[in-house]
Order: sequence, then C-alpha cells, then structure tokens
Amino acid sequence: MAYSQIYTTVTGADTNETIDASVLTFPYLKKSHVEIRISGAGDSLITFKEALSADSIAALTLGTDYTLSDAGLITFIITGTLATSSVYQVQLKRNSDATARYVDFTDGSVVTEGNLDDAQKQQIYLTQELTDNTVPIGPDGSSTSGNKTNNPLWEHAHTYNSNYTIGSNNNAISAGPVTIGGSYSVTVPAESTWVIA
Repeated sequence: MAYSQIYTTVTGADTNETIDASVLTFPYLKKSHVEIRISGAGDSLITFKEALSADSIAALTLGTDYTLSDAGLITFIITGTLATSSVYQVQLKRNSDATARYVDFTDGSVVTEGNLDDAQKQQIYLTQELTDNTVPIGPDGSSTSGNKTNNPLWEHAHTYNSNYTIGSNNNAISAGPVTIGGSYSVTVPAESTWVIA
C-alpha cells in the first residue's frame, strides 16, 4: 500500500478538468507538497508508470497548470491541453520538503499542540515517502522487487511503447501476442532469451 501517492484518471473536456477531492486520500502539510504528473492521451497505466520510472514526465506547476482547493479539489487550468474525451493517467504524489523544518522552534517561544503535531507530521510524511520510493535490496545487494508478484496472475500490456533491453544473462517471458509500437525496440543480448508464450 502506498502512503503518499495515488493513481487515477482524468478525461479531457471543453472546460477545466477536475479531480474530485475524495481521490486525494493522503494528507499533506502544504499544497506545494502535492505533485501531479499526467500521461499522454490514451496511455495505459503500465506505459505511464514506465515513463515515470524513466523520469520523463515533469510535474505540473501549482498555480500555473492546476489549482488545489483547501478541500482538496484539483482543477486543471490547462484547458485545451487535454484532448476532449481522451483519458489520461494521473499520478498524485506527496513530496514533502526534506530540506527545511516545517516548524522551527525558538528559545523562549510558546510551544503549541499544533506546532508539535506539524513537526511530527513532517517526519511521518517524509518516512512514508521514503518507504513508497524504496526498492527492496536482497542479501547480495541486488534489487528484490523485479518482476515478482504474490498474485496468481501477472499482467502486462500487449504493446511496448518504449525501448526495453533485457538484462545481460537474464531471460524474459511475455504472454503473446505482443506488439512493439512505433520506432521502439526490445533488445535481447546474445546471452539472453525472450520467450513469447
């Protein structure tokens, strides 16, 4: 379970698009700590997550690209950018400021419950964000996340919309049929195998 990020969708409209406040289920200290990234029109969630992993989608700018009401309603101010009737994947992610204290106590000042709560919330939020962004490491120092699941089925998109290289001395399997979109490619090193079943 992610503590500080949510994926949802928004459909392009002739007016400003909105995301209901009930979707934004994680708390935050400041509106500027909420980052929003949007996929290309019609992209699948898998394709969107691949682009996010490649760090190829910039966060939108609060006040320029969207507003966030005190109640949590997100309104996109980028009218005309989202194609009407097209569906877009959206990542809502909390990114608290780790470089500055949210509450700075000074000698002789009055300490309130609110101050103490906010100082503690900042630490909890930063820890949650770290947890959400941590890749599990095995005893040998390698990532243990890989393509593993505890679910009885593993799903993947049938169209590859990005370049992919199978790791050297690794094998891969895909459930077919598969399509490699556009000018993308899948590279299989000589010491590796890709099976499409």
